[in-house]
Amino acid sequence: MKLNLLTLKFSGESATLEESFVKDYRKKSLFHIRISLLLAALMYAAFGILDAFIMPEQKATAWLIRYIIVCPALLGTLLTSFSKVFERYMQLLIVCDLLLAGGGIVCMIIIAPAPVGYYYYAGLVLVFIWGYTFSRVRFLWASLAGWLQVALYEIAAIWITPTPFLVLISNNFFFISANVIGMMACYSIEFYTRRDFFLTQEIAMEREKVDRINKELEERVEKRMEDYRILNLALEQEIKERKRAEEVLQESEERYRNLFENANESIFVAQNGMLVFINQMTTTMLGYSDEELATKPFIEFIHPDDRGMVIDRHVRRMKGETIPALYPFRIIYRNGSIRWIELNAVLINWKGKPATLNFMSDITDRKQAEEALQKSEAMYRLLAENASDTIWMVRLDGTFTYHSPAVKQLRGYTPEEANLIPIEHTVTPASMSIIQSIVEEENSKPNAKRWADRIVELEMYRKDGVTIWTEASLRAVRDFEGNVIGLQGSTRDITDRKLAEEELHQTLDHLRKAFGSIIQVMVSAIESRDPYTAGHQLRVAHLARAIVTEMGLGKDKINGIRMAGSIHDIGKLSIPAEILSKPTKLSEIEIPLIRQHVQKGYEMLKDVTLPWPLADIVLQHHERMDGSGYPRGLKGGEILMEACILAVADVVEAMASHRPYRPALGLNAALAEIESNKGKLYNAEAVDACLRLFREKGFQLEGA
Repeated sequence: MKLNLLTLKFSGESATLEESFVKDYRKKSLFHIRISLLLAALMYAAFGILDAFIMPEQKATAWLIRYIIVCPALLGTLLTSFSKVFERYMQLLIVCDLLLAGGGIVCMIIIAPAPVGYYYYAGLVLVFIWGYTFSRVRFLWASLAGWLQVALYEIAAIWITPTPFLVLISNNFFFISANVIGMMACYSIEFYTRRDFFLTQEIAMEREKVDRINKELEERVEKRMEDYRILNLALEQEIKERKRAEEVLQESEERYRNLFENANESIFVAQNGMLVFINQMTTTMLGYSDEELATKPFIEFIHPDDRGMVIDRHVRRMKGETIPALYPFRIIYRNGSIRWIELNAVLINWKGKPATLNFMSDITDRKQAEEALQKSEAMYRLLAENASDTIWMVRLDGTFTYHSPAVKQLRGYTPEEANLIPIEHTVTPASMSIIQSIVEEENSKPNAKRWADRIVELEMYRKDGVTIWTEASLRAVRDFEGNVIGLQGSTRDITDRKLAEEELHQTLDHLRKAFGSIIQVMVSAIESRDPYTAGHQLRVAHLARAIVTEMGLGKDKINGIRMAGSIHDIGKLSIPAEILSKPTKLSEIEIPLIRQHVQKGYEMLKDVTLPWPLADIVLQHHERMDGSGYPRGLKGGEILMEACILAVADVVEAMASHRPYRPALGLNAALAEIESNKGKLYNAEAVDACLRLFREKGFQLEGA
């Protein structure tokens, strides 16, 4: 334990204990201090009886010091000890009481007649004893108070009421001795208190260390036991897996046997031109018996026109040449019908000799569908060659495989020239991104069989370098597994339509600006009649727009709430200006008149055709979620969301800004109002968004 020998504060490596010691000392001393203050006040008051006997003429002044000044101060400190302020200024307050009590004794020495005043020094000795031992004042503070009292006595005894030299020497002997003994007692009390605290902390730390070591030992034992348990489980699992492997092997043999015998595909092994192993589907598909298939060369079942090709491939495969494993040919069934089959052959070793494992599927229906598709494609090409729209096909690598003749009129290229230009040089980069995103989106869909037409607008390059806008109908070209392998498109020139749309957008923009100017005129008209709320509507609109944006409700609602907020008090045009700017609270007659402004505003706007329900928003912006609002007392979902948002913005701006009848209440009060009534008076989502704006994103009300 390291202490500062003068101040007794923890120092060195023990310095971190000082703050916790002070808190602990204050907590443990509180009850003792209250008792000592109460006893000190009682004893100080009781000695007033002595004043009446030894200096009756000055007792009034002495009692004034005792009962009007010192005792109330002691009792006041006692009462203060029950407040949080006492925790911070405990030492200072008790030192002040010590100085006040000692100073009171010095004052009594001054006013007492000789030789009575010479003996009042004993009261100071009692104050020393109380201060050093009972008041729980720490050494440094107690020493300061003790020596200040000695100094006060010296001033009084030497300069104010001169004391005989021998009496002064005698009194000083007792004062200084009592002060030194008190300091030693106080020093010892604080030293051993600090030592006990230090030892308690050391014991607690050792106990914590022992607990930690015990916990670590328990964890190690548990881990070791868990390792043994895992090892046992692993051994058991290995035994089970060996047994399971044997069972799986048997099941596998049985399963493959069942798969082979019950497969929906013809499976057979061919060796030296004969079928040496077949499954049931082979006999079912061809219509021959097992004996007939096993005794006749396989070549006899193949259509004469395809026998040469099949023999050639079989011989080459047996020689080890790399040839396609999958190929179609025709076969003759027992009933004489000719069917298309697809054979997938793999070279294997069968009973020590080369052979082929063959998987045969009937693809007659597919072949017939392909023939029908070829006829359909021929008809489609005839239509495409004579269509006014440009029809084209492109692979996923960006190369075109077809352009209809209409491309000449659309882009100035012949079909042959257009096919040589990759798609990334056919459309602008922005349009290329559209095509890529559509292909990626559709190709990510599993098991897609058909893609519905997508209508998009693409900007394409003409041969003369000019770009034109086209409307394209896109459809994916897929393989049999549903994967996108290309695009088929049909485009037409819509440049004139795009120019017309651009002109329309410009016209709408002019109309929007004109409408904004009208709104501004209306705002100015309102504010000219109500100077105290100048800028109120614009600030409400600004805040409401920020809330809508924070809630992520979309651009349309953002524009609507901005417009509604800018004119939400338009109905005040019908309210007398004297009421709007009245510097005192409204009377019971004037309040209904003010509340009519929402109905008046609704009537002004209800016949105006706009994309947003401005009239209803203005009408409902004073409604509340619990139905306590006006004018209709609507509740919850009956109120438009825009009106709910406008209500929150209106309340926050109104409370944060100056009003004719009151000064601004401040933003904190406004936020507290909407937070405390969230869900009751105000929409919860709107309140949460508003609070986030101010507390997390630093939003500010301009001019508030």
